[in-house]
Amino acid sequence: GAAGGVFGILLPFIESLRVARPDELVAFRYERYTDRPNAALTSRLAWEEMYAANRTLSSMFAFTLVSTCSLRAGTICPERANIEAAGQRDLGSVQYVSGEFCTGLGIEAIRGRTITPQDDTASAPPVAVLSHRFWETRFHRAPEAVGATMRIGKLQVVVIGVLPDAMKNPAGAGAPMPDVILPLAFHRSEFERLMQARIPVPPGIIPI
Repeated sequence: GAAGGVFGILLPFIESLRVARPDELVAFRYERYTDRPNAALTSRLAWEEMYAANRTLSSMFAFTLVSTCSLRAGTICPERANIEAAGQRDLGSVQYVSGEFCTGLGIEAIRGRTITPQDDTASAPPVAVLSHRFWETRFHRAPEAVGATMRIGKLQVVVIGVLPDAMKNPAGAGAPMPDVILPLAFHRSEFERLMQARIPVPPGIIPI
């Protein structure tokens, strides 16, 4: 089964996250990646199988690592894209998240709403949520940013919300917040990072 090769790890950075209940967050990874301590990587197929099979965890979500592949020269990196919004077009950072990302972390939008499981399907209209910094610098904190249309690469999206200023990137200490988050359904990369939130650690999951 999909969960047969995974175990939970309580990564050191989790306690530093500004989320509702960091003590209930656990990261998952496949044993094949044990040569990378503090990594919590898995395949897209494994994530989809785990999420569909989940009957125990109260919340489960995945997200990509912002700009990691930009370090490899000559590679196509979905985490960096041309962002056209509010009359400007330049290179920005994008993080792809599954539908329970914000609810699992206990994060609420300060304007509009966050991405939901209904948004995280290939048939759903493309939507985006702005980081607080991007909202300030590109939209000058205008309330009208919610509902605005943006173009990220070739994808046209509608802005549905703005994240709080205090939010940290759960990818780890020092990881930058992306300019924009998009539903994971629109991502094409090989690896995502998995975490689950708001449950006691269940039997068979070993925190270290």
